[in-house]
Amino acid sequence: MNMNSIPKNRLYIRKNISKSVCFEFSTIEGGRLKKVLYDGRIENISEGGICLVTDCYFKKGKMLKLLLPFNLFSKSRPVFAEVIWSKHKDGVFKYGIKFLNNK
Repeated sequence: MNMNSIPKNRLYIRKNISKSVCFEFSTIEGGRLKKVLYDGRIENISEGGICLVTDCYFKKGKMLKLLLPFNLFSKSRPVFAEVIWSKHKDGVFKYGIKFLNNK
């Protein structure tokens, strides 16, 4: 694909990568708020979001806190995001994740 052209149904150019990522979400268990930390893999990334692959199930609209790798000093940068779409195959979930604070 020409990097200067964006498919009609896309807002941003995507870059294929394979990078591990941690993400956090909150759930209620026994009437108490619990933060849960999981691992996944970024399949592609753009200015507007990522494609996340994991074995965790989320409904559309679920809010996540992504801990994106930041090259300098191996730190992670927290980014809040929303699940926009999902696909499931052979016990693996693939999600379209939209960044909420991408500025």
